[in-house]
Amino acid sequence: SSYGQLWPPATVPPQMFDTFTYGPTYADHPGVHGLAYTWRQYSGSSAYMPLDWGHYLWASPGVDEVQAHIAAVVHDIVQRYEVDGVHLDSVRYAGPGYSYDPLSDAAAGATKTQARDQWQRDRVTALVRQVRHETHALRPDALVSAAVWPYYVDTWGWGVSEGYNDYYQDSKGWLISGAVDAIAPMLYGGAVDDLARWQVLMEDFAATPADGDVYPGIGGYYEDFTAISTRIEAARLAGTGGHVLFSYSSVDTQDYWDDLANGPYKTPAVLP
Repeated sequence: SSYGQLWPPATVPPQMFDTFTYGPTYADHPGVHGLAYTWRQYSGSSAYMPLDWGHYLWASPGVDEVQAHIAAVVHDIVQRYEVDGVHLDSVRYAGPGYSYDPLSDAAAGATKTQARDQWQRDRVTALVRQVRHETHALRPDALVSAAVWPYYVDTWGWGVSEGYNDYYQDSKGWLISGAVDAIAPMLYGGAVDDLARWQVLMEDFAATPADGDVYPGIGGYYEDFTAISTRIEAARLAGTGGHVLFSYSSVDTQDYWDDLANGPYKTPAVLP
């Protein structure tokens, strides 16, 4: 297909953004989410994420316009629709080398330091807090939750990436401070599929002293349904507020709906 077929008339083909210089031009193109140079996360001082990066494109929480735009979108959704909640995904930096974009560098310096790391952490927290504020201002009973990195801090020496230090995502801090109503640790995929490790991580999050809830993630793709039911029971015994199955398509592929209805979900739960 041509770009004319793929992109709505009000937007610009992605490769055209790479001809723009720094400036306000990007603001005129919301159809591609404003992802021009000054919105995109940078790896290092000059390597912005290309629009054909092949996976997610990350907007930088260090840019004020990004925070304002996301908050405005959430406000619009919550105002227009009777949503039960707002769930945030990938609300973090893309990695420890991100984002040294021009606006973040101007605000926090271009050198990686502990102070700059904390500034990035604070920026993500501010975004999460603003989303909750916008949501609760219009719908006080709506739940604001976030999917979070499965390893908060590697206190076990497993050699894994950390949400707190590598992605600048202070998920436990959000829960403790009330920045969100609930977190959903993404406890699925790779090494987390080991039941013993899954339980260690689940209990680590569940022990967070907070008024909010922890909904541990559970993979829905296991070949044996017992792998799911065992995790659900463990989460309940740990006192979590619920759990999240990832994903609908996986459960559907495995045809586990009857197993859930006749097993862990036989007794209806009270909705949060």
